[in-house]
Amino acid sequence: LLMATETSEPKAQWNARETDLLLAVLLSKVSEAGNGNGFKPTTFNAVATALDQADLLTAGPPKTAKCCKTKWLLQMYGHIETYHGLSGVHWDNERGAGIEGEAAWAVWNSYVQSSISTLTYITYQARNLMRQYHNTGWPFYSQVQAILP
Repeated sequence: LLMATETSEPKAQWNARETDLLLAVLLSKVSEAGNGNGFKPTTFNAVATALDQADLLTAGPPKTAKCCKTKWLLQMYGHIETYHGLSGVHWDNERGAGIEGEAAWAVWNSYVQSSISTLTYITYQARNLMRQYHNTGWPFYSQVQAILP
């Protein structure tokens, strides 16, 4: 008995220079996004082309338009803004959440460790990725903020 095996495409691995270029291209195309920042497929094609031409790839497969659309960092920005909107918490671009003291750690851990049963899987993953910003800012925050209306 032979079972079919699923083959998955290798996952993209982004470095900071690639992410900077992604955001620079999106910023240059903001006027094409409309009111809700609904970038068109042609925009993500332009990002993939720019990345290919810039030759910044250090690991993983070349970035496709689909991969660039998936990378668009709006979700992480949204989670940072949600956290920042909580009562009594801190966020800045240099120190991130600026976690100091037991009370601050308790609030931070409550946010980033929310039960997967109460969140969508994607939200759970994004909050988990936020852990690294407990005392350092997210380097792409200002760039993403500049793209948003």
